[in-house]
Amino acid sequence: EESKFQQATHDIVMFSTDPAVLARRALEWAVRLTGTDAGFFDSGTTILATLGMTRDEAEVIRSRVGPGAANRTVPLVGRPPRTAIVVGLPGTEASLVLVGGPFTPVFGSDEQAWIQQYASLAATGLDASSIKLGWSGSIGATSYKVQRSPDGSAGWVQLGTSTATSYTDTGLAAGTTYYYRVIASNSVGDSAPSNVASARTAVSIPYSQSPQGSWVGVYGADGYALTGWNGGDLVSIPNASFAVDQGQRFIWQNPSSDVRGLQSPDGGTREATCAYDANQVKIHITFNAAYSGNIHVYAVDFDGLGRRETITINDGSGPQTASINADFSQGAWVNAAISVAAGGTVTILVNKTAGVNAVVSGVLLGGAPPAPATPTGVSASALNASQIRVTWNAVSGTTGYRVERSPDGTNTWTQVGTSAATNFADSGLIPSTTYFYRVSALNGPSSSAPSSVVSATTQAGLPYSQSPQGTWVGTYGANGYGLLGWNGGDLVSIPNASLSVDQGQRFIWSNPSSDVRALQSPNGSTRQAACAYDGNQVKVRITFSSAYSGSIHLYAVDFDNLGRRETVTVNDGSGPQTAYLNADFSQGAWISVPISVAAGGTVTVTVTRTAGVNAVVSGIFLG
Repeated sequence: EESKFQQATHDIVMFSTDPAVLARRALEWAVRLTGTDAGFFDSGTTILATLGMTRDEAEVIRSRVGPGAANRTVPLVGRPPRTAIVVGLPGTEASLVLVGGPFTPVFGSDEQAWIQQYASLAATGLDASSIKLGWSGSIGATSYKVQRSPDGSAGWVQLGTSTATSYTDTGLAAGTTYYYRVIASNSVGDSAPSNVASARTAVSIPYSQSPQGSWVGVYGADGYALTGWNGGDLVSIPNASFAVDQGQRFIWQNPSSDVRGLQSPDGGTREATCAYDANQVKIHITFNAAYSGNIHVYAVDFDGLGRRETITINDGSGPQTASINADFSQGAWVNAAISVAAGGTVTILVNKTAGVNAVVSGVLLGGAPPAPATPTGVSASALNASQIRVTWNAVSGTTGYRVERSPDGTNTWTQVGTSAATNFADSGLIPSTTYFYRVSALNGPSSSAPSSVVSATTQAGLPYSQSPQGTWVGTYGANGYGLLGWNGGDLVSIPNASLSVDQGQRFIWSNPSSDVRALQSPNGSTRQAACAYDGNQVKVRITFSSAYSGSIHLYAVDFDNLGRRETVTVNDGSGPQTAYLNADFSQGAWISVPISVAAGGTVTVTVTRTAGVNAVVSGIFLG
């Protein structure tokens, strides 16, 4: 109890991280320690926290106690009689005011002196070679003698005197605990020594550049805080709260492709941001549950302004400090082991030693997450002649999945894609071909073992034929036709439907033409060799005003024999059906597809170039 009360008052004096929260914490431990009924925390100008009483009741008692942080005991009027103990905090105008009645278990004069003693002297390590002391002033004192001991019981040596209520001891050994006490002095003599306070100088810890901003999968398994992210802080630390108590936010670059910018938690983007202060950035993390592990702090002088700084991490056992005295424009990671009880706090102080300000970009807890489990329930099925869909069960703790393909299921595995979901569609495949797949779960750079191997065979591509070349009249088109590029436009007659070319220009190879490959006019009297074309893809849409079931026939010809190759895909809403024109079609190619469309439905025809100068299509016929 005593140590927790001392730690709470110590944090208020030395760090002032969150006055309201820390005031409440100090008040709770003080009331527990003394067995008092209630109390409040007086900052010297306002009441920061109350316990066991309302703010109005606290204001009434505050008016009776009077101003000032000097330790004192004040009887309160009323029935039953009560007493207020005023406990001043070292080096401040603040005080704890504890209120107890006649039946409070420990509230005699000895106990009053005892509780006041616990708040009278505090010490903290500033860095690897100095410790700062602070104490409550004594009435009538004109100076204070500061003494140090190696063990807190013997060998006391006077270090110096101070007329203020603080003192900094310098030239100390790193990672060493020192014990202190203070004696008030005036012309009459010296007081008895204060309580003994101890502090440890910082342990000097190293820093390193790697992995720069690429923390995902390396650090952060137990939580992360990215300061300045999108102008605020992006925080996810289970069972803990994170706060920047002193510091503003700044964005150097968002988004950033610079490897020094911290990754987003999913690794998909980067931002170069920070919390900064002209002198000192103050951060604290309060843990709801006990935690033991490693903390990783990232700082980068991103704009190369010659900053230098120290980063001090303190889990309550003493400070650990990295002195960044050289260029850290490529990033600096400071890593330290911490161990905190439930309710404990870790403080991070970033102190400017050179340059314009102190900066810090991220705080990560824990190392690399464990490799995820192997995906189960993997299956593969053909979607059409050129696509296979792979699915699997979700794996917890993943950032995504890797899908690999093999021609035989044993060798030559190639990554064909990644997915954040539990499915993946592999496209651009060959019709009537069997493919083998396996899936791995990812967590940053960590990967599970590959799943079991599954296979699927693509559907057969739609067949195509040369006959009847351009002689369609009397063979196709009983329910309508669209001759594309006819006379430089389109000649269309489709009852109860409209045809539009959404992507493609028109071209006439020969008009009139006697070539049998050229399409006939609807009356069969003439021919034209024409088409719709596009450098990549021709898109045609037919919208039906009434339901239609039947066949659609498409004609394409590489009339000028330029080595064109293409796919022709028809979709009536039930799924794509594709013909692969992977061989010479300079003599013409007919593709016939059954379709069924409800009233208002649409059929799309997509002609995609796979080789040659462009994609071409000359006619579309129904029935």
